[in-house]
This record gives sequence, structure tokens and C-alpha cells, in this order.
Amino acid sequence: MIHVFWYDPSMEYTVVSVIEKLIEFWRTKNANLLTTYDMEIGAATFSPFCFFHVLSQKNKNIMYLQPCRRKADGRYGLSPARLSTHHQFQVIIQPSCNNILETFFDSLEYIWLDRTKNDI
Repeated sequence: MIHVFWYDPSMEYTVVSVIEKLIEFWRTKNANLLTTYDMEIGAATFSPFCFFHVLSQKNKNIMYLQPCRRKADGRYGLSPARLSTHHQFQVIIQPSCNNILETFFDSLEYIWLDRTKNDI
């Protein structure tokens, strides 16, 4: 069983609230929010934002929410959770800070993910 959120009856957990919390967290790390556009790609790593930014040697802190469409995901599979459109939140930090993994874990805790109850 996956315990994604700490249950707090006073909180309303929605996809939008999680995205807003991620943006709020990464803004504290000086990441700039980019506006993406919807195109048929299988993963956010195929986005031009990711592809061209990681090839560059310039310093950058960016984040973006990339809609991803994979036609096959909507038609195949037994899981009702397989949608034809999903979203991935990408963060690119260059150069990487010394504690980037701990910063990533902190971002998960910031969106109410309980590290003590999940294998991360």
C-alpha cells in the first residue's frame, strides 16, 4: 500500500494543489517557471525545454509542467489509471548543487509525501 499523503482532514488534496506546492517549493530554490505548450511527446524529457537546456553549459534554474500525450497509453493496459494525457513536472538545475538529492527529497516532503512510509 502506498501512503502518498499525510492525511489531514482540513486539507484538500488535488492535482492543482500539488502542482502549486511544487512551484512554491522550487521558487525558493530560485527556479523560474516556464510556460510550455502541448505537443505529442512520450515524456517531458523529450520537451525542447529539457533537451536544449541540458545541452547548454549556461547556469540555469528552470521548472515547467509538461503535458505528455501517448496515444498507446489510452488504448492499452488493464489499469484504469492509464490515461492518454498525463503531466510531468520537470526541474533543471545547472550546475547541480551539492545536495540536489536531499533537495529533491525535501520537495517530496513539501507536497506531503511521507518518506517514512514509502520506499523512495
